[in-house]
Amino acid sequence: MKTKQTVVTLECDILEQFKQLVQQEKHGFFTKNNKATFLEELNGALSLNNTMSIRELASAISTIEDLQIRPLEASKPINFREFLENKHYRTFDDIQSDLSLPEKKMSIMIPESDLQLSGLLVKLHQTLLNYYELSRAHAAGQIPISEVKYSEEQLQATQSFFDLETTSMAEKLPDSSTIINDLKRKGVTLNGRVISSDEHQAIEAFTRDRLDASHSRANRLFHFGGQFLEAILLQEFSHSMQLASRPDFILERGMVKGHIDWVRNPVNQVISGNINLKIFTCTSADPVNKDVPQTFFSIGSDGSSLITLDMKDIEKVIPRASDEVNRKTEGNIVPICEINGRIDIVFNQSLGIHYLKVREFSTKIYTPDLISTKAFVLKPVEEHAVETSPPMKPGIAALLSRMGKFSSPKTGKRDDAIDLPDCSTRESLKI
Repeated sequence: MKTKQTVVTLECDILEQFKQLVQQEKHGFFTKNNKATFLEELNGALSLNNTMSIRELASAISTIEDLQIRPLEASKPINFREFLENKHYRTFDDIQSDLSLPEKKMSIMIPESDLQLSGLLVKLHQTLLNYYELSRAHAAGQIPISEVKYSEEQLQATQSFFDLETTSMAEKLPDSSTIINDLKRKGVTLNGRVISSDEHQAIEAFTRDRLDASHSRANRLFHFGGQFLEAILLQEFSHSMQLASRPDFILERGMVKGHIDWVRNPVNQVISGNINLKIFTCTSADPVNKDVPQTFFSIGSDGSSLITLDMKDIEKVIPRASDEVNRKTEGNIVPICEINGRIDIVFNQSLGIHYLKVREFSTKIYTPDLISTKAFVLKPVEEHAVETSPPMKPGIAALLSRMGKFSSPKTGKRDDAIDLPDCSTRESLKI
């Protein structure tokens, strides 16, 4: 499978082709720095690529807004952010970002009369801003591409959930693991409260029974209430998720951030574990050709494309995902998929024991390139995929035309925004 090119990378290609065209011009527009030099420096400062984090996207947007421009009517230079605001375009301040970013100011002046360059930068800025917002929304669990909530019949028919019930009826797990390590890494909480690994009495106070009593609620929570639950739910990811383009490929989860919060229902006193799992990377294997190495995937810079990772990409993505898993960062990358479940500790009257049972299970998918076999209606990936276009024709007009095309979703301009002069024809650009 080939690496999918995101819209962000396409923008980078347009900048590069624009620079190459400018280099062919006999006369530049700048006195000290010609357009080719400016574009080369800008390209380096933005560092647009397929695997940008949300913070890196924000930094690229901030870099553009900090560019200096001297409008014709102005007596002194202003930054590009003010230029955008004067023309009623949205800026970083309008989306209330809480990220603190290092300054990346470029001191090159951009003449407003240069319609080609001004139009290019405005469209680039708005495109990055749109996909930054989409990435932030997906990282926060909002507006997923698709969402599947299991019905009662699906819960009963799912093998992984049946395995949970039967396994949790045993005295303990085969490897004798408990929630101790989960408490240490703060992956398990009681009513939202972090407890230390030696606070066994806190578990007993929460469940209102004894930890050393066989098959008690405290005993079940202690032996089965941590990573074992996460592993069971992640099995369902592998069993139900497919690549839209290659449903025959075997899909396995990669880097995962998990949290379980055990709560007590004040009405019926039922103890439940609310589980949230964010899957940041996954792998696939060819079921026919066993010699083909595994393919690694993550969400691309546009916040929704599932892209394949080469070794250089993996060296960037894995540490970034590790920081999310270890809670060093929060919301810096978009998960491929998010799993939410509710596990109840229930009582078997005939056996006289407590065990665990899945009561609710749902998945949020943040890419059209991944589908669930449990969805009632499967939408073709073509409905969501980024529109592909024929090869670009030479010329700046074609570049700017494509730039506008890839700036969707078209929510980047205010209703009262002032349009820049038409840059879509060769005559208007005076080439």
